[in-house]
Amino acid sequence: MPNKRAEGQKLIAFPVDEEFERRLNEGLRRNHIANKSQFIRDAIFEKLERLGVDIPLELKQAPIRYGSVPSSVVRGSDQVTEAKKLILSRKAPQKRKL
Repeated sequence: MPNKRAEGQKLIAFPVDEEFERRLNEGLRRNHIANKSQFIRDAIFEKLERLGVDIPLELKQAPIRYGSVPSSVVRGSDQVTEAKKLILSRKAPQKRKL
């Protein structure tokens, strides 16, 4: 299911100036950073840490979406958090018949 978030996930969207986005993309490209979403998530996490806000480290990672299985699960890694395991165990909604 493309663009389907699992239960309990939220999308945070905010407007930026075109020049800001251009410079952001250029900085990511020059530093070989391919995942803009993870970069922004990391930046927010680091800022909140500096402000003294306690956020569990596992919340820093990208959330698992319906229908996708992270490669660490496929390889049998034990690095997936219990919260992500719970999301993976949930059944995706059934398609309605027309």
